[in-house]
Amino acid sequence: MLMTSDFVEINSHKVRILKRKGQRHLRLRINSSGNAILSMPKRLPKYMGIKYLQTKTAWLDKHTFQPKQISFGSKLFTGQEISIVDGSNTRNRVVISKETLEFYLQFDSNDPASQRYMSKIIKNLYIDHLSKIVSQRLDYYSDLTKLKYRDFAVKNLRSKWGSCDRHKQLKFSLYLLGVDMALIDYVVLHELAHTKYMHHQPLFWKLCEQYMPDYKHRQKQLKISRMNLV
Repeated sequence: MLMTSDFVEINSHKVRILKRKGQRHLRLRINSSGNAILSMPKRLPKYMGIKYLQTKTAWLDKHTFQPKQISFGSKLFTGQEISIVDGSNTRNRVVISKETLEFYLQFDSNDPASQRYMSKIIKNLYIDHLSKIVSQRLDYYSDLTKLKYRDFAVKNLRSKWGSCDRHKQLKFSLYLLGVDMALIDYVVLHELAHTKYMHHQPLFWKLCEQYMPDYKHRQKQLKISRMNLV
C-alpha cells in the first residue's frame, strides 16, 4: 500500500494520521472542512507522530474547526440577525435583508442538514462581505506602496491568514472577518509585500515597517487570534 490512515485524539482534537510512501517530513495541516491531518513518512512509527502532535496542541487549539450552533437571534459579523422558521417548509430557502437573514427550513433548525445549509449561506455571505473590505484595503495599500497584484480571492483558509503566489495572485482567509481591521490591514500589506519579496528576509520586513511601523505588534495580535466564525 502507498498510504495508510489512522485517527488519534490529542487534547480533545481528533487528528487523522496519513503515512505516505515518499513523504519526507512531518506535515500538519487543516483541510477545507477544518479537520487536522498529519502526513508522515511511512517508515516512521506512529508514536513519533503522536509525540510531534503533543508539541502542537496550541496550534491545534487555534486552527481546528469548532462549529457553533446556529440559532434564532444569532448575530452575524455583518451585523445581521438570524431569524428561523423551521419544520414547516417543503424546501430550504433564505430571505436576506440588511437587518436579517430569515431562514425557512424543511427540518428542525438543530438537524445537521439544516445547520449545514445555514452555515453554507452564511459563509457565502461572509465571503462577499470580506471581499469588499479586502478590495478597499488593497486599493489603499497598493496605491501607497506602488505594489501591484494580479488578482485576489477570499477562501476558506484555516491554516494561514493569507498567501501570495509567484503570479501575484493573493488569497485571504475568510476568518479574517473575525479580527480587528488593524489586523486585516497587516495581512493585506504582508501579502502585497510578497509581490516584491517572496521570502521573509530582512528586506521583506523592512518594507512592511516602512508602511506600517507597528507591524510587529499587529503580527503578535494576529498570532493569538482564533480562527472562528458563527
